[in-house]
Amino acid sequence: MKTQPIIPSLAVGLTLFLASCGTEDLDNQISELKDEVKKLEKSESELKLKNTELQDQVAAAAPLKEQLATATHQLKGAQEEADITFKQKEDLQKELDAANEQVETLQNQLASAATATPAPVAPAQVTPAPVTPAPVTPAPTAPVASFPTTPTPPAPVGNPLAIPTTPAPATPTPNPVLIPTTPAPPVATLSTGANASITVSVQLTVQGKTYNLPNCEVYITEQRPDVSKWGLYLKNPQVSHNNLQQIKASLNSSIIHKKGQTDANGQVSFTDLEANTYFISTAHDATQRGLQWSVQHQVKPGQNVLVLSAKNRTP
Repeated sequence: MKTQPIIPSLAVGLTLFLASCGTEDLDNQISELKDEVKKLEKSESELKLKNTELQDQVAAAAPLKEQLATATHQLKGAQEEADITFKQKEDLQKELDAANEQVETLQNQLASAATATPAPVAPAQVTPAPVTPAPVTPAPTAPVASFPTTPTPPAPVGNPLAIPTTPAPATPTPNPVLIPTTPAPPVATLSTGANASITVSVQLTVQGKTYNLPNCEVYITEQRPDVSKWGLYLKNPQVSHNNLQQIKASLNSSIIHKKGQTDANGQVSFTDLEANTYFISTAHDATQRGLQWSVQHQVKPGQNVLVLSAKNRTP
């Protein structure tokens, strides 16, 4: 606080007062004025001291101000990260909801397929019919066993062709050509190229209950196709056109003999197939990872059965 303008003013007032007042009153006034001056000087000193203290406090608060600015910046960054995390959580929740909807739709389809169709056909209904070797049926020694074991009564003299009194049972004329010296081989052999057929069942077991998988494309090829590309397709149905072409190229290079699609019972049958060893492959998106099979199977002459389940699926 500035005091210089105050003191000259007091001096001027004092001069004027001396001119109008007496000496005694003047002394009193001078004394009072001096007291006032001392009070003003003391107030000025106190104000300077307080000003110094305030400046020291401002200087001491400068680091705190910087810390506050840093903390504010960090808080803003944390808020932005929280917003990003919340957005990612919303996206993940949407994906989870979509996946749950797909699973629920598939479960409804499997449940309706299970209630609308009979139970899976038992393997006994499609087992190959037993082959009975025809040459073994007639006993080759039957003509010998037909003659009586007791001696026949003597025939009258002069009639050597007399028939015994006990007539012999009628037996077919023996055919030496049909008498085999060794057991005849079975009619059906495992020779490659023989006519064969096969029924393929695709099943999925969930919590001890078996479901038939419809609409599965089943391929019979000479070589194992690249099922890993099928896995890529099942995990991401929006796979690019190029990847789909790679899947088809992998199947074609494996030489497709037969191609079919499972019905509502999860079964597909193939006929007019040459007996040989093939790879029977298929895939289905029933689970999140998908189901894949590429099973090497020996197709024998006649009717064959193959069940594709979790026991023989490709990981």
